[in-house]
Amino acid sequence: MTISKCEHGKYLDMCRICFPLPEPTESMNTFAKEAAQAFFPNGQVWIEKPELTLTDEEIIEIWSGMETDTGEQNIIFARAILRKASE
Repeated sequence: MTISKCEHGKYLDMCRICFPLPEPTESMNTFAKEAAQAFFPNGQVWIEKPELTLTDEEIIEIWSGMETDTGEQNIIFARAILRKASE
């Protein structure tokens, strides 16, 4: 199966010269506003995540839990730090 291209060299469903999008109607705008209010009732779309920080004490606590200082233990330590930071 081949997908045809238009005279502008674009795939037919991607060419907005050959197939322009319709102008939004009032009902489309109303639907978009109602959908946004349903999903975001307080109007806040973007929610800031708090800054993730680890204190020196938390890092020392995790490090002191390691039994030996091998390469494998360093990997386990790094994963433990990442897990703690993502909490």
